[in-house]
Amino acid sequence: LRFGVDGGFLETAFSARTYSVWVKPANLTGIKVLFEQGGSTAGVAARLNGNVLTAAYRAYTTQYTTGSLTFPADGAWHHVAVVFNNGTLTCYLDGVASTNATSTNATIPANA
Repeated sequence: LRFGVDGGFLETAFSARTYSVWVKPANLTGIKVLFEQGGSTAGVAARLNGNVLTAAYRAYTTQYTTGSLTFPADGAWHHVAVVFNNGTLTCYLDGVASTNATSTNATIPANA
């Protein structure tokens, strides 16, 4: 899913946002981007690197990354949620939270 670069939906600055996806990878090898919104200076993303799930956000040029969660190799669907709330990012796997990524940047700037 890709949105146009028009300063609209998902491109404005925000201080609170939740992303939620169901994931059933065919395998747990390599890097798989689950979602990415934004760019190199502002945005949020989650990925699997093998069976390691992490999420990160960028505010200006600094990246903040959550602690990792181990993705099960069971071939089943799993729920991933990523919550940004006033400078704190938390990744959830089936309701279990990672350690937070926190900064003094309470807002993720607008991005294209």
